[in-house]
Amino acid sequence: MKIMKKFLLIIPLLLLTPRVLAITCDYYITSLPYDITDAGKTYCLNQSLTTTSYGIKYANNTFNETYLYCFGNKIIGSGSNVGIIYGMLLETGKYLKSYDCVIENFTKGVSSVSSSTLWIENFTIKDVDIGVYLYEGANNERIKNSKINATSYGIYIYSPETTTIFGTIVEDCEINASVGIYEYFSFNTFKNNKIYAEIGYKAGKVDGSNIYNNLFNVSSKYAEISSLRGAIPKFNTTKTKATNIVGGPYLGGNYWGFWNRSGYSDTCSDTNHDGICDNPLFIYSNGTEVYDYLPLTIFVPLPPTTPLNRLALGIGAMIVSSGLLLHLIRLFLFEMKGSIKEKIELLVLALILLAIVLGFFTSLM
Repeated sequence: MKIMKKFLLIIPLLLLTPRVLAITCDYYITSLPYDITDAGKTYCLNQSLTTTSYGIKYANNTFNETYLYCFGNKIIGSGSNVGIIYGMLLETGKYLKSYDCVIENFTKGVSSVSSSTLWIENFTIKDVDIGVYLYEGANNERIKNSKINATSYGIYIYSPETTTIFGTIVEDCEINASVGIYEYFSFNTFKNNKIYAEIGYKAGKVDGSNIYNNLFNVSSKYAEISSLRGAIPKFNTTKTKATNIVGGPYLGGNYWGFWNRSGYSDTCSDTNHDGICDNPLFIYSNGTEVYDYLPLTIFVPLPPTTPLNRLALGIGAMIVSSGLLLHLIRLFLFEMKGSIKEKIELLVLALILLAIVLGFFTSLM
């Protein structure tokens, strides 16, 4: 009995992820607000905390990788209507990689200003006005495998026209907001996300971003672009054999749906059953036209050939071949004119044609 109890105590430790088991914390965050000041160290939040100000701030402008682990604990604000308050801020900082945090009840969940290489992974951000806010030179950021629930914008990327935000990757996220993704003067990648919004994607001046393999489920507009700056944004990648965001067999463009199931991808034709709409989806035009050339749809495979199908084909082949054989015998005996040799030659030719017909039916079986 004692051995069994010890075994049951060990089970929770075995279920911990390798990352949790391997972490060595240099500093523990025990109260908010908290400023990360020592670059190159590992910070750990091992309890949920509440703040009436901001949550966690990092402003170190060095190239040392700094880590923040929350282990699923919460950073809780005092409300999204109390000013420009953020749950986590990277300001003129570099190389902060953060994991497994829950941020709720702020104006902005995560904010990066004039910074680079902010990574957030396995976050839950909710009860905020803006989920993730990237501003002015916030480059090479990565937002991965996170859930964002915001009243206004899920992802908001903005740069003044003197700079361009580039290199940000948003992938494997689920976003619920009025506008799923907004970008202005930026060049980024959005892939493998599920976006539920009034407007799925919105851009002021967009400069060649890549948007593919996302599910847009909207109530108003798929995408809204004010103007282009330089490179044309791409709403699809090359058709590639791989499982897409809605379970189809090919990567291509995006799934464009409406909440009432009347969207383009919900209703488009797919005559060759490859999970891609037969026709492209128009996105934007102002001298230059922008399309999703490979919009996704729900994959419906061709029905397989069943034993019943094969039996029907076999019976059909027998009927056709028997009819042809009887017709040839009748022609040979009663209606064909000419010498016996000529009749035999024609009969051989007819039998060859009959063999070809039987071979065709056999291939279908």
